[in-house]
Amino acid sequence: MEEIIIDIHMSDNYETIISQAMDLYGQALLELVYSYTQNRDLAEDLTQEIFIKCYQKLHQYNGKAKLES
Repeated sequence: MEEIIIDIHMSDNYETIISQAMDLYGQALLELVYSYTQNRDLAEDLTQEIFIKCYQKLHQYNGKAKLES
């Protein structure tokens, strides 16, 4: 799986970063959430909420862990 390489402190274009993360990791995250919920609609809602929370907290990302995690 590809990895998003970013220096979060060099960019304030969080929309692009989250969009890339959604493209790369969205399906895998949806499948993981679905494996816990066994409900497709709920899994889609929760996945969306996860990306919203990531967007809100992206300014705190320090680059020590993979963005994927």
